[in-house]
Amino acid sequence: MVEIRLTCDAERVTCSVLDNSDGFDLTSYLPADDEDPEAFPERGMGLRIIKTCTDDLSYSPTEDGLHRFEFIIPSDHDPWLNTLF
Repeated sequence: MVEIRLTCDAERVTCSVLDNSDGFDLTSYLPADDEDPEAFPERGMGLRIIKTCTDDLSYSPTEDGLHRFEFIIPSDHDPWLNTLF
């Protein structure tokens, strides 16, 4: 089961993805040291791209046993300022 919620207004776009998976450790996919070229995987860059486009990113279990991945992109955010490569 996957549920996607997307809302937007003049200030931001908010995206929430809820699912009934086993979950994962977000920090293992988003190491703090993005400056090290060896830290970049050969595939699976989606989370890093989302992190680049936003300053607010979270992943946590919900009270009803689901997992929520949520991010907010401010309308004035320029993702090129934080580009990965």
